[in-house]
Amino acid sequence: MIASIITLTLLAPARTQNVIFLFTDGLRWQEVFSGADVHLNAHDKTYWRETPGARRAALMPFTWSVIAKQGQIYGNRWKGSKCRVLNPTRISYASYGETMQGYFDPAAKSNEPAPNPNKTVFEWLAEKPTFKRKVAGFASWNLASAVFNKKRCGFYTQCGAESVRFSDLSAARLYNRVIKEANMRFDPNPDDAFTHAASVLYLRLRTPRVMAVMHLETDSWAHLGHYAKYLSAAHRFDSWLKEYWETLQSMPEYRGKTSIIISTDHGRGVGRDWHTHGPKVAKSEETWIMTLGPDVAALGEMKDVPEVANGQVATTIAAWLGEDYRAAQPKRRQRSWRCWRNRGVSLGVFLEWCYQRAKQRDLIRRVHPRQGLGSTARPEPRWR
Repeated sequence: MIASIITLTLLAPARTQNVIFLFTDGLRWQEVFSGADVHLNAHDKTYWRETPGARRAALMPFTWSVIAKQGQIYGNRWKGSKCRVLNPTRISYASYGETMQGYFDPAAKSNEPAPNPNKTVFEWLAEKPTFKRKVAGFASWNLASAVFNKKRCGFYTQCGAESVRFSDLSAARLYNRVIKEANMRFDPNPDDAFTHAASVLYLRLRTPRVMAVMHLETDSWAHLGHYAKYLSAAHRFDSWLKEYWETLQSMPEYRGKTSIIISTDHGRGVGRDWHTHGPKVAKSEETWIMTLGPDVAALGEMKDVPEVANGQVATTIAAWLGEDYRAAQPKRRQRSWRCWRNRGVSLGVFLEWCYQRAKQRDLIRRVHPRQGLGSTARPEPRWR
């Protein structure tokens, strides 16, 4: 029996030359795979349909009409596909870091805006001559600038309500005026529409080879307990996925040679805890990942496959571009608890980190160093 589709053998040169990472904060896998929850959506029938398949198609039409047919979608636990973050905090700073670094830092225990001491895969790529001035990061959450480590990272970032700094065109000037005058519903963070508009403008004007675009409203509306607006934010995110994909296919710089990877930073609780997440909220570590592009096999919704983790996003981004980020991941110098204790880490958290780090390494070993999740290459057979 074939053990994994993630252990791969390189059969042909990769066609991916550019990668776009698209992300929405705190969108549960339950809505992605079954649409609106009848127990949480008693009054608003906008996205209600009789069956889970119809509900999810109504909520995220691009996902289920295009990605599910041409790409891959991981995370439907009802069908034997598990995806998760490994950090025990299950909060955004640690989970943004885990997703973009390939591992989590046990010292990241809160959402305090401390500059990230670890390099993300985007910073690692930006240091290479091939990708110099060809990497960019956008985020609605203002604290994402700390995760990118804006002062050190060496690539263009625009987080929260920051002004456009990459263009002086009339569109950019209008953006800067509107974002200064806008009434921020999630102050100090703007609506996702601002982040989307700025990132699309950057894509068209600067044609980056690697770009991260991170949205926030799914998490913001969930924390406010507004399920109907949470669903609307998920629907808008899906419409923006469609716009990104169609924009990429309309530009010769990207057409046929760009892959996208899509995910979230954490899950949420269930039932009365649907609106929150954290170390004490069951199931808030559960996430999902989607892939689409010229090197992604059209396997659709994954079923009965080995567990994947958010840390594989970073490895996959690099692998699609022919870079071995797995080998470049730093060997942790501070291995003893005594060293971590000086950073305020308890023994329990340190032991959990050791266990989860070993599990992360095991998961990442399943990704071929020159490929990633969802390759068109056939899986390497392993007989048990």
